[in-house]
Amino acid sequence: MLLLTLMFILALTSAVLNRHHILMMLLAVELMAALTTTLMFLMSANLLSPLTPVLILLTLNACEASLGLALLVILVRNIGNDYVSSLPL
Repeated sequence: MLLLTLMFILALTSAVLNRHHILMMLLAVELMAALTTTLMFLMSANLLSPLTPVLILLTLNACEASLGLALLVILVRNIGNDYVSSLPL
């Protein structure tokens, strides 16, 4: 579990350091979501609890990934790049 926590911290650091590109931020967020799902699965396996919350979290992670990629495709089509600085905020 310590390794998963360390990997989560590294993914969070990667999201902060790569804050200029949206694709790299999405990849780091997906890694954090996958690590959270893995940690939740390991904890529920140790406690002999049902896996329903893990499956719900996995489904939400897939929806979040598809939504993020769809928004990235729309952004690249309209603006031409994935830089955060080019967003019309």
